[in-house]
Amino acid sequence: MPRKTRTRADEVRKQILVATAAVTGVAAGFGGLGAFAVDRYTTDRTCTAMVELGATDGTPQSQRRADAPTADEAARQLSAIRDELSRTESRLLFNQDLRTAVRGFSADTERMERLLTDLSRFTTIPDTTRTTAEHAEAQVALVKDSITVLRTMDQHTRDAQVACGLLPVGIPAIQEQLDTLSA
Repeated sequence: MPRKTRTRADEVRKQILVATAAVTGVAAGFGGLGAFAVDRYTTDRTCTAMVELGATDGTPQSQRRADAPTADEAARQLSAIRDELSRTESRLLFNQDLRTAVRGFSADTERMERLLTDLSRFTTIPDTTRTTAEHAEAQVALVKDSITVLRTMDQHTRDAQVACGLLPVGIPAIQEQLDTLSA
């Protein structure tokens, strides 16, 4: 049986395949490192934000600044926060617990944005089609929805704090509001 002889072209093809495989392997390695670096950076930023949320100063609401945003301004601010949360969620590749908490908090900000828009319309546009009782029922429903959203925001913050390895303290300002509403 005759032996196959390797030609120079066969040698060059083999070298090209080996070089291509090496370059592909290195590129895949750098791609994986890049993904890990993005995830790590985003996780660190998110966990730093969780520390800051849990460490608010605890100033009583009556002593806070008087130039608080209107409901419309707050809704616009929440929209910007939600957009940032969506970008953050897409960059959290490996920490699924943190990603789930961020996704939940993003949904909460969307719900709160809608509530603030409703509140703004409720307080500025007189509704002559409703009776006083219906108007009161609508106010109560709005307050109940607000409490529900505040509770879920606080819970998603606690979930994120746990995912970051922090003590789950939630958001003290929200807890203060819930305590005030419960009293």
